[in-house]
Amino acid sequence: MSTKEFSGSPLATNIEEIRSSWGWFLVLGILFIILGAVCVIGDVTATFATVLVFGWLLLISGVIALIHGFRTHTWRGFLLSLLSALFRGFTGYLLIRYPLAGAESLTLILASFFIVGGLFRAIGAGMLKLPRWHSRRINVSTPAMRRFLSTSKRWPRSGWNG
Repeated sequence: MSTKEFSGSPLATNIEEIRSSWGWFLVLGILFIILGAVCVIGDVTATFATVLVFGWLLLISGVIALIHGFRTHTWRGFLLSLLSALFRGFTGYLLIRYPLAGAESLTLILASFFIVGGLFRAIGAGMLKLPRWHSRRINVSTPAMRRFLSTSKRWPRSGWNG
């Protein structure tokens, strides 16, 4: 190993390699401009494509998490891991099955997915760290769910018929 690799910043040592690939960066930039223009022109198609891609990602990650959960079924947080995987897969299925409703309410779906998934992870982490934490978890999660429900009532209803 030469000392040249460790002198200066990592960007400065590899700047010549980046400069020699300027053509690829130019092509990538042009492709991103074209893709952005297509998304602006075909906003409905881009929205449905985004909803479907996100739905498939959730469904596939739910299946992988389910397989992982069953492979580590002796873990104390198995039930929460299983519920999180099922919730993730079910959310992905709903986005794929009903893309119009998913496009209209993607913000609500994402917020509920992240809140419930975060609660499952927080409860699982608390059960691992503190053995008697299960009696306190209801006291911790109840105010958080009340805040979420009161906030969700004020969300905009731009695409909803209600």
